Amino acid sequence: MAFHIIIEKVEENDFIASYRFKSGGAQFGFFQIDKRSGEVSLTKQMLGDGKNHVVQRAAVKIIGEWKQGKLPISAE
Repeated sequence: MAFHIIIEKVEENDFIASYRFKSGGAQFGFFQIDKRSGEVSLTKQMLGDGKNHVVQRAAVKIIGEWKQGKLPISAE
């Protein structure tokens, strides 16, 4: 099953970058990535993503960018 996920950075400081994400017409969920370790934490679950499939895919995208030394403003 394919997901079209919109990911947008909403905040960044020296330690973390926070992102919001959504798929389809759902409300946004939020996660953050630790800029030193790459560890991702879900801060607000997206309504309808009870099994965390959407946040997992969004996190994989951002972790891939982080491994290349980037934290994009937005991604899909």
